[in-house]
Amino acid sequence: MPRLRISPLLWGIATVLSIMACAPGLHEHFQVTHLSVEAANWRSPPDSVWQQKLRSPVRHMLYLGAAQMLVISDHGEFYSLDLGNGERSSRIWQPVREPTDPVLLDRENGILYFSSLTDRKTFAMDLQADEILWVQKLDELQGKMILTKDGLHVVQGKRTILSLDPESGEQTRQITLRESVASGLHVLGNEVFLITENGMLQIYSTSLQPLFNLDIGTTPRPAVQTTDTGLLVVDAAGHLRLFDSRTRSMTLKMDMVAEFFTPPLIRDSLLITAQAHGAVRCIQLPEAEELWDYRMEGLVNQPLTIRDDVVLVPNSRGFIIGLDLDSGKELWRLPLHGVIDKLSYLADGLLVVDDRRNMRFFRIPQ
Repeated sequence: MPRLRISPLLWGIATVLSIMACAPGLHEHFQVTHLSVEAANWRSPPDSVWQQKLRSPVRHMLYLGAAQMLVISDHGEFYSLDLGNGERSSRIWQPVREPTDPVLLDRENGILYFSSLTDRKTFAMDLQADEILWVQKLDELQGKMILTKDGLHVVQGKRTILSLDPESGEQTRQITLRESVASGLHVLGNEVFLITENGMLQIYSTSLQPLFNLDIGTTPRPAVQTTDTGLLVVDAAGHLRLFDSRTRSMTLKMDMVAEFFTPPLIRDSLLITAQAHGAVRCIQLPEAEELWDYRMEGLVNQPLTIRDDVVLVPNSRGFIIGLDLDSGKELWRLPLHGVIDKLSYLADGLLVVDDRRNMRFFRIPQ
């Protein structure tokens, strides 16, 4: 059985949107995978395909293409999983024996970058050649890594941003900020975005030259999502900010009643929000007119997503709800065994880890 070698044919099949959740109560990382496959009927409830009890809790799940998922455990175990039957398709490889953060998958070149939280080493692994390319000693890495045309960027400590050569891991540039970084790094086009703990949005070139800054008035640990044209920012105080990078302006500024535990979504001119008191709302932009309000017990502890015209809402009490995007009407409810720990939205189904080590795959009817 191979270790983690992945065929070059798999790369380019999928694209992944990674969101780093930084507000209190948010989970560290989730992946949304988009595939070119036959359309699934998301208005129908998903069917259970298989269930596996894992040997260790899952820290990261990364889609590799061709129904293969890379699983990284809390104990530093790496292996690929066949989504068709839930069986391991590679032997377990354990380069470290502690949690790994941050993790970044370069799909174009098939390179996996990851850091050990304990021994402070950062690795680059070629998944196609099944070999480690380099290892660098880097202390106190925070947030997530981003890859731009000018290198691999990551926050070190609280106020330092490093640029690394992706091919060697050697440091090529370093800048130190006056304030601590609160939201990690985010990339949109040829620009790098960050938010500091005092609520300042800062924009840099990919070579880390300062370009712009704006006080957006958020609390110290906001959650941030990139949109097609800028950033969507929420925080634990219920602040919501929509920033347009083209005009360098705030296009929406709302102060909601309850705190956010997960970033909102934007689909065309619709904004979907979920807050701590169990309210899921659809708001028409730019008028900020509320179109519908769905209420439930429990909070949303994982990110929302939209498939076709269905809003998928994970609930902290152990179920996932499908809501009609136009009306907010509940279409289906999927009960699980316990609190959702990890969740991956695939083109034709859901991969869920609940109750720490219980992994289940649900397929949406065609």
